[in-house]
Amino acid sequence: MYRMLGILLGLVLLGTAWAKCDNPFYPVREGWVWTYKSSLDGKTHTNTLSNVSDSGFTNTIQFDKGSVESRWRCDSNGLSSLEYGATNFSGKHNQFNLKTVDSKGVMIPTNLSIGSTWTYSFTLEGDMSTGKINSNVETSSKVVGEETVSVPAGTFKAFKVESTSVMKMSMNINGKTQDLPSNTIKSTSWYAPGVGLVKSLSNDITTELVSLKK
Repeated sequence: MYRMLGILLGLVLLGTAWAKCDNPFYPVREGWVWTYKSSLDGKTHTNTLSNVSDSGFTNTIQFDKGSVESRWRCDSNGLSSLEYGATNFSGKHNQFNLKTVDSKGVMIPTNLSIGSTWTYSFTLEGDMSTGKINSNVETSSKVVGEETVSVPAGTFKAFKVESTSVMKMSMNINGKTQDLPSNTIKSTSWYAPGVGLVKSLSNDITTELVSLKK
């Protein structure tokens, strides 16, 4: 469960929805396909955007087996995911189904510069075979510098963002609430203008941009 839990020049805007939702470091472009590869299993996954409007869009991550969809909001502060994505898991001894019930802050601010800081949090609730579960994740991020990064998709000048996520979880079993130990995850991401996320590192797992099809 814990592991489940990454330049201020404007781009040429091609339409009203894009003009309101687009972000230099997370281009909101319907039809673009970002392909990433993870060092965890060596497999690739794609990221696409759809249902783009002046207030939001749908983000879809497609894996070799299954996909995860999440709705995003656009406003003057930046881009925010309204949901972590439907999370269902079935194991030998347990299964759970989680949904996002609240989110605050922004994931990708409108303006980024060295020293910029921001926070984002979301709350998950759901059911497990043994009872109900509640989880809160709060992430604090900061732009710590600008670097040249080389990945399979090419070489990019990108902002380096360091983030710390604290996950707190509790379970309710037979009417009794039990707090579980909190978990802290540190991650580093690199965002290039006009491209978006080009590389991320978390829990010794590296994810790199393999290609961007426009």
